[in-house]
Amino acid sequence: MSALYDMGFVVRVPSWHRLENVVFDEYPGREVAFMAAGHDFEVVEVESGSEGGIIADPTNFTGPMVRVRNEAGVWEWRSYRRNPKEKALRISQIRDGRPGPMHGKDIKTVNRTYEPIQNSVPWDILDTILSDESINKGLRLNYETGGVLEGGASCFVTAYLDHPFMIPGDDSMVYPYLFATWRHDGMGALNVGGTSVRIVCSNTRGAAEGEARSTGRMFTFKHTRNVMQRVEDAKMALKGIMVEHNAFHALAEELASIEVTESQREKFVQAFVPYPSSALSEDFQVSERVAKNIEEARAAVRSCFRSRSIPEPHKLTGWGLYNAATEYLDHLRPGRGGSKIEDNKTSYVKRQLLTKNTAKDVIVPLIKEVAGVA
Repeated sequence: MSALYDMGFVVRVPSWHRLENVVFDEYPGREVAFMAAGHDFEVVEVESGSEGGIIADPTNFTGPMVRVRNEAGVWEWRSYRRNPKEKALRISQIRDGRPGPMHGKDIKTVNRTYEPIQNSVPWDILDTILSDESINKGLRLNYETGGVLEGGASCFVTAYLDHPFMIPGDDSMVYPYLFATWRHDGMGALNVGGTSVRIVCSNTRGAAEGEARSTGRMFTFKHTRNVMQRVEDAKMALKGIMVEHNAFHALAEELASIEVTESQREKFVQAFVPYPSSALSEDFQVSERVAKNIEEARAAVRSCFRSRSIPEPHKLTGWGLYNAATEYLDHLRPGRGGSKIEDNKTSYVKRQLLTKNTAKDVIVPLIKEVAGVA
């Protein structure tokens, strides 16, 4: 999956791909951010159909026709067959009386019953949700990223509540994000959700949607004329975001307070990537291939403790074990059949984000078990 990035903005920290048009030091306000995201366009319906043969005498032709320029640059009239079941959309983006960078791009033909949601609507929805104190808890909200993907077919915007937490010894900030993603090609709905993922491309858009869906913190608006009437329902779906964020903060601090020895850390690695339970039988022989795979997986987990993502003060804490285990599961664990993640990102995203991840469920209990913490 590529970035599929057309244009956009970020605040504070550039994206990994650095394709954004502007990096703001602080959120510049909706009007400026909306334009920087490339969202200052409308999708308008255009005729959907197919061209036919050249019309030699247009003045006496009674059916539908269209004027087109041929390969030689000469204008000619052709017959035209309208498609009553489909509609085509085109981007209209005018800036200071001139076409903007997305102007004139065509979006694939969609079902005629499809109702486009213009770009201002998701921003209105997020503004309404984020202004609700039952969600923001009186904290300041900041829009963080916004952009256009896939030639205008897909758009996104993310905001964060200014309530990050930082674990002593770990200088990385953890923010609770809210996002809106929407499509103009009929291939998806308008989604609003809560996530820990900062959306900056097509990959992270899918990751944020997958996480929000798996945790139940996503609300979907169908493409209808009445989307704003369902904002209250969306608020109900998202009100647990701050509760979950605070609960994770408490868990992180608890894990950071758990000290482990090198031998306990190794015990954790071996228990986290165990041999098959049947190997405990004296009559069972583990094949060389299985043994090799297990040892390679354990080595990958150990390598996480040497990476910069695990701060030095947490190389031997429960927080360090937690981060190493999740780093392995999210970035190093091979897919089915032994394929590496970079060779099969689609199955990786499905496994890690769209389905329940039982491997992650055992991390915290296992940390406490090897550390001897009740």
